[in-house]
Amino acid sequence: MAAQKYCTFYLMKEFFGIEVEYVQEVIRKQNETKIYLAPSEISGLINLRGHVVPVVNMRVRLEFGDSDDIPEKQMNVILKNGNGFIGFLVDKIGEVILLDTDDIKAVPETLSGTAKELITGTYNLENEVLLVLDSEKTKNIKVVL
Repeated sequence: MAAQKYCTFYLMKEFFGIEVEYVQEVIRKQNETKIYLAPSEISGLINLRGHVVPVVNMRVRLEFGDSDDIPEKQMNVILKNGNGFIGFLVDKIGEVILLDTDDIKAVPETLSGTAKELITGTYNLENEVLLVLDSEKTKNIKVVL
């Protein structure tokens, strides 16, 4: 059994996980400085204890489309990457869970677009399916401003 801890979060009704080792911290949504002419997935920049952190709106990044059901208390998952940090704006934080990585299934063929590029597999839990993000591709999303 190859066990790995995952930080979990929700986007709309979908449940995602990313390996804990890449997560710096989870914080409440911060006031962002908008960047005009930035790609639509970049919701802005935040100051995290002296570090300028670009924030990626994961609903837009994964092509979930616009929705009126954005929760009041969105969260930022701050990931470590080679250039510092990157933040992911998510709807709700789940728990840290321990998974047997041998039980991760392949990405369904019905998945398409950007989501298919960033999701490495699925994991069946008791009441829902966890979409496992590819940690390397996810933390190294190029932020072109």
